Amino acid sequence: MANVTVVIPVYNVERYIEKCVNSVKEQTYRDYEIVLVDDGSTDSSGDICDRLGGESSNIRVIHQTNKGLGGARNTGLENCKTKYIFFLDSDDYINPSALQRCVETAEKNACDIVFFDRVSVNEAGEKGVVYSLQAPGNQPLAREQINGIFKNPSACDKLYKTSLFTEHDIRFPEKVWYEDLRTIPKLVPFAERAVKLSGEPIYYYLQRETSIMHTPDYGRIVRERTEALSDLIDYYKQQNLYYEYREELSFAIMYHALILPCLEMHRSRGKCDAYIARLLQYVKSFGLDPASNRYFSLLRRNEKIVCRLAWRENYKMIDLLTRLNRFIKGV
Repeated sequence: MANVTVVIPVYNVERYIEKCVNSVKEQTYRDYEIVLVDDGSTDSSGDICDRLGGESSNIRVIHQTNKGLGGARNTGLENCKTKYIFFLDSDDYINPSALQRCVETAEKNACDIVFFDRVSVNEAGEKGVVYSLQAPGNQPLAREQINGIFKNPSACDKLYKTSLFTEHDIRFPEKVWYEDLRTIPKLVPFAERAVKLSGEPIYYYLQRETSIMHTPDYGRIVRERTEALSDLIDYYKQQNLYYEYREELSFAIMYHALILPCLEMHRSRGKCDAYIARLLQYVKSFGLDPASNRYFSLLRRNEKIVCRLAWRENYKMIDLLTRLNRFIKGV
């Protein structure tokens, strides 16, 4: 019987899905199953999934009407019968040793979550930014290190015990942006043990020009980010955990409603100051003092600079630094 389910939501990715699935089929660890959730694709993705499913007994294919990335992941969760679950986006791919390293680490350390590094790649396969939890590798993490999920809530750079979701009725929201931010930090109070893998990234995160990260709909970015964070805060209040995790939630607000959108919007070269001002107003409504938050030290130097400049509404300097950084890199 399989020990880990790899859930792959599929929507109009006919160019990428076979490479994604093949990266799982090439794993050195064999006790896995793949659940392909065709989320109402209008291209040939569904047919490709059916062909791949017909070729392998450990690939299940589910077709459904479109529910968005979150809804497709939920379908995978509901059809997961294994101890562990691994979320893989259908345009991404993984290193051949990924599942073996994750499962062996989870079993050895009785982990609820295993963290690992992921690296961005373009369509030519050229590597870019490495996304990494700031914590030592191959040893149990302290509670404050596990709380790093509030900075890095991606669903796709972790192996999870399936029970973290099922026993606490945690699911992804449907048809929204930032579904990871709305969901993965909710696991934190229930994750008692975690380990981060050391070494090279094992997950390759494809950045396509048509992705949300490259879509300069500033108004929707503002709305979706603030709604995601408000949803997260409401959950912690409902669980009577708000005051216990108040500093972590404050950091999440500062990082995901101000620092990240500042960097994203200015990199897109659009006129975004009015939208950043709206985000700053949202952040300040919580009465935060960024520099006094103990998680401020997790920020990279450029993130700290952007935070301080945005707090002072010095958007012109952020734009100047962004342009200078592009010039230095030859962009």
